[in-house]
Amino acid sequence: MYQAKRAGGSQVWSFGKEDALRLSHRRRLRADLESASAARQFELYYQPQLDLHTGRIFGAEALLRWNHPQLGLLTPADFLDVLLESSAYEATGDWLIRLAFRQAAKWQTENSIPFKVAVNLSATTIQNCDLAALVAEAAEAACVCPSALDIEVTENVVMSDFAAASRALSEVRRLGVTVSLDDFGTGYSSLAYLTRLPVDRIKIDKSFVQELTAKETCHRAHAMVEAMVALSRALGIRTVAEGIETEAQFALVKELGCDAVQGYLIGKPVLAARIEPYAKISFGTVGA
Repeated sequence: MYQAKRAGGSQVWSFGKEDALRLSHRRRLRADLESASAARQFELYYQPQLDLHTGRIFGAEALLRWNHPQLGLLTPADFLDVLLESSAYEATGDWLIRLAFRQAAKWQTENSIPFKVAVNLSATTIQNCDLAALVAEAAEAACVCPSALDIEVTENVVMSDFAAASRALSEVRRLGVTVSLDDFGTGYSSLAYLTRLPVDRIKIDKSFVQELTAKETCHRAHAMVEAMVALSRALGIRTVAEGIETEAQFALVKELGCDAVQGYLIGKPVLAARIEPYAKISFGTVGA
C-alpha cells in the first residue's frame, strides 16, 4: 500500500519476493541499530573541502559510516532512512556533533590554524533538542571555538518546520557556527525563504556540476550555476560546488565564480588520519 502511494497513488502494487527481502533487511538493520552505538560501530569519514581563492583545504565534511559486524562498511544510503526512524538517532546526532568538535580541535592543535568540520543534521535534531546548548557544551568540552563547526541542512529539512529550523539555526550562528544549505537546487529553492533563512553557504548540488560537462545539458547547467553564484553573491552567501570529479568540472565552477569545491577530484571520504588540513592543491594551470 505504501509503495503504491509513493509511486503516485491510484494503482496496484503486488507484494513480492523482493519486497519481502527488503522488508526483512530493514527489520534486521532496525534491530542491529539499537546496539550499534553502544558497540561503537559508527565512525566518521571526512571529505576535504577546497577554497578556490587560496587553493587550500580549509575544512572537511563529516560523513557517517556504520561498521556492521556482518554486512561490512555501510554508507548512509544503506541505513540512514532506517536510522532516522530509530530511537538510536537522537544519541547518534549528539555523538556526531561532539566527535566533529573533538576532531576539529585535534586538527587545529596539530596545525595551529582554524579548520572547520561540517556535519549533516536532520530535522529531528534541529527541532527536537536545544541545539545551541548542545553545540556550546560540546565545543567547550573539546576546548575549541563553536566556529569550528559548520551545520549542513537540506532544503527539505528546513521546510519541514521553517520557523523552528530558522530559530535553532539563528541561535547557533550567534555562537559562531556557520550554516550551509546542502543539495541546493533540488528541493524547494524558494527565493522567499532563502532571504529569511540564516545561511552562510549554499552547496550547489552535484547534479548541476555533472551536467556542466554533458553535451546535452551543458548550456542549461552553465546558466543555472552562474545564476546561483550571482544570487549568492548578492545575498552575501558563499558557494560550494559538490561532486567535482574531473578537471573540466573543476575549471568550469572556478570560472563561474564558485568559492569552494568538494568531490572525488579533491579527495574521497577518508578517515581523519588521512586528511591534511590546509594542504595546497592545484590541478595543472586550473588550480594554480
